[in-house]
Amino acid sequence: MGVKNLLCVVVPTYNEASNISELLRRLFTMKLTDLYVFIIDDSSPDGTALIAEEMSAELGGRVLVFRRLKKE
Repeated sequence: MGVKNLLCVVVPTYNEASNISELLRRLFTMKLTDLYVFIIDDSSPDGTALIAEEMSAELGGRVLVFRRLKKE
C-alpha cells in the first residue's frame, strides 16, 4: 500500500485582499496533487474571504474558506 503525501496549509487572514490571490497562485504552482489550503478569515472588511472563495472555484475546490463573524 502506497503512502499518500497530503499537505494542508492553514492561512490566517485579515485585510489581505490585495495579497490572497497571489499567495494561492504561488502555493498551487508547486504542482502537489494533494494540497489543500484552509483560509481562516477574521472578519476582513476588504473582501479577502470572497476573493479566496472565488479562487477556490478556479483551483478545483482545494481552498476552504472559514469566516469568523464579527460580534457586534
